[in-house]
Formats: sequence, structure tokens, C-alpha cells
Amino acid sequence: MKHFIRSIKMIWIIMSISILCVSLLRLSQLDSNYDISELNSIMMYGMVIISFPTGIIFAIVLFLFLLSFGFIFTTIHSEYVLTVAIWGWFLFGGYVQWFFLVGKMIKNEEYHK
Repeated sequence: MKHFIRSIKMIWIIMSISILCVSLLRLSQLDSNYDISELNSIMMYGMVIISFPTGIIFAIVLFLFLLSFGFIFTTIHSEYVLTVAIWGWFLFGGYVQWFFLVGKMIKNEEYHK
């Protein structure tokens, strides 16, 4: 069981880094703000999917944060910094899920056996 969970964690890390690399590579090819916004949205959807179900919670929190303090992200003029910041937020959410919550669930299950 531990090898299976470790494999899932490694796959999640590889997928997360791949999403960032593809996003940054594609970002260098885009011109308009609309295309950059779409790319960030697609990146967010990818990170939410691989971090499901906590990814949804982190997406809602990010949405509420942007709604409340949207001026913070409008002062960031580098789309690369914004993309990495959004990706980092979802990376944190996935990390909480795969490395903290799943580990706690496994320990709890082993404890009750």
C-alpha cells in the first residue's frame, strides 16, 4: 500500500511540474491578455483535476481572494509571476491533500486495525 501511495505522489508531482512547464512554454507564445487569461484558466483546471477534491476548495478560496483583493494581481505586470503564483497556490493545495491528508488517513486506518 505504501508503494502505491508513493507512486501516486510521484505521479502527482510529475504532472504538476508538467502543467507548469507546458503553461510557461505556451505563455511565451501568446500575445493578448485574453489568451494569457485563458491559459491560466486551463492551467487552473488541470491543477484542480489532479488535486481533486481539495483542488476545488483551493479554487474557491482563490476566487474569493481575487474577488476581495483583486487589486493585488492587477499590480503584477509579469504574466510569468502571476502564472507561477497561481500554480504555486494549487501546488500547495495538492500537497496538503496528497502528503498530509492522505498520510493521516492511512495512519488512522492502520491505527484502527
